[in-house]
Amino acid sequence: MKKILYIIIISTILKPAFLSSAPNHGPLIKAFYAPYGAGSYNVPYDKTLNGGYDNDLAADSADNKDNQMKTLHGYSVSCGYFHDWIQGDISYSAVRTDNQYIKEISSKGTEYYADASLWNLDARLGYRFNNPGDTSYKWLYLGMRRTNFDIPFNHTEINATGLLAGFYGFSSFGFDWPFELVLTYDINFVFYRSNYNHLKTDIKMDANNKKAVDLGLSAGIGVQYEPWDIAIIFKIYPFISDKYYEEDYPGSNRNTTANMSGTLVGIEIVFTIPEYKNNIVE
Repeated sequence: MKKILYIIIISTILKPAFLSSAPNHGPLIKAFYAPYGAGSYNVPYDKTLNGGYDNDLAADSADNKDNQMKTLHGYSVSCGYFHDWIQGDISYSAVRTDNQYIKEISSKGTEYYADASLWNLDARLGYRFNNPGDTSYKWLYLGMRRTNFDIPFNHTEINATGLLAGFYGFSSFGFDWPFELVLTYDINFVFYRSNYNHLKTDIKMDANNKKAVDLGLSAGIGVQYEPWDIAIIFKIYPFISDKYYEEDYPGSNRNTTANMSGTLVGIEIVFTIPEYKNNIVE
């Protein structure tokens, strides 16, 4: 009798969805292509080659284009799966500069064309906040990132592994069925451990102090076709990938950076296959 009373009390307190409905689940696929973008990078460069004695061993890139929104381009793809309150995915993203050059090479006015490339491989897992039958959800996630930053000038390459944390939101608002307005946002932060941060460059320096972080933001607006659970979204993605290296040097510390920052603009396609057809709980 007591067990029956306990079951009745628990059934009254808990949401009916947890007791009467099977967990929602299914795959989730995203693809983002950004033909437009603006940004630049820093490359390790020993300015003493110019006859100077600046301990800041970094040079900025510049572009040779009239259209400032064509200095970066990139893409990303991700495949994941969600089951009730848990969601995970694996994603790959790549960014490349377009027609950029390094200033102050060996003499003033000299230009050296060297486009940089950056790619990230992420594995993420986290808690999904959603209601059964609704495509809107929020996702708090943790994970790991493997990154590679390559610049032909001075044969500079960085490989690093770090810890990733972020928060993603996907909100859909119904109008005339079957189309819905969609808003998305994402914020993520990556901290790289110094012992998994490796710099290769022609600049001779023994970096004993390494710091590296990534910061990414995104915002999107689009339309979702609900019967197929497919959304087409206009997305803006600003990001910073900053790597800092310092070594003890007689009289002072020498330091250099190798980073890329900018904003990508493009189209993202989000395809979900939930258990509940047309987002309706039967």
